[in-house]
Amino acid sequence: MEKAFLFSCLHRFMIGAYPLPLLKRCTRKTEKRSRSLGEEYLPPEPLRPQGPALTSISCGKRREPMVDPLVSLKGVGDGLRLHIGSPLPKEQILSEITPLFDRIRQLASGARITVDACGKEGELVSFLRDFLVREYQVADVAPADMSPGQSQQVRKRQREADRSWENRRSDVLMMCGRVRSGQKIQHKGHVLLMGDVNPGGEVMAGGDIIVLGSLCGSAAAGHPEKNDAIIVALDFRPTRIQIADQVSTGPYGSANRSPHYACIREGAIVVAEYLDQPPFAKLPWPEPR
Repeated sequence: MEKAFLFSCLHRFMIGAYPLPLLKRCTRKTEKRSRSLGEEYLPPEPLRPQGPALTSISCGKRREPMVDPLVSLKGVGDGLRLHIGSPLPKEQILSEITPLFDRIRQLASGARITVDACGKEGELVSFLRDFLVREYQVADVAPADMSPGQSQQVRKRQREADRSWENRRSDVLMMCGRVRSGQKIQHKGHVLLMGDVNPGGEVMAGGDIIVLGSLCGSAAAGHPEKNDAIIVALDFRPTRIQIADQVSTGPYGSANRSPHYACIREGAIVVAEYLDQPPFAKLPWPEPR
């Protein structure tokens, strides 16, 4: 009977009903009774579970060993930190970061991205900047070893270098003479013509068109999609003008025999007098076009 009592206590201990000190007192009590009756005391055998072992219980899926991802993205301060663990081809980097940025597209818009590529940041920053700005409209991409202040200084120096005249290569085609009927001038940049464009003549440019004379023919600026291009002429009487994908046919009569310009405002071509409404009067400092 003592053994049954001891087994009952041991079972209760295993399920948490009795604490360990109480179990020890029960064991000493049983041993004392056995000796007083002259019986040989035998310590209880440990309970062995029957059936399947219950030594391990798993909930859910089996855990796999942790492996550091090749590319990771996490929030740091007011921006995001992009970590690239090992040198990877650029195509693989794009395939790795695209799902990460797709999930936080709204959060990434306007954010500053810091790139940590284990010492290879210089080779990837410009590549990643072009991709992330184009696809996710991020504010900036900078190497990880730059502080926000240093990154801002680099952007400022780059902006000043882009705007400086010494570091700017001109893409202006400057010509003189008269563009007669059936003749055409075409250039991927800006066109400056010191002369006239007769009816039937045509000037096409990827940027602005400036005619220091009479514009009586056709002019197409900002080809194919440069909406901020303008057309300027001292004598503005074209038969047809086009800026990007917007087209206008006038009429432009003798009332415009003075410096006028055409530009796009609110999705349509407008013509204004150059001296009354200068197109660049609000610029704080001259800028290269």
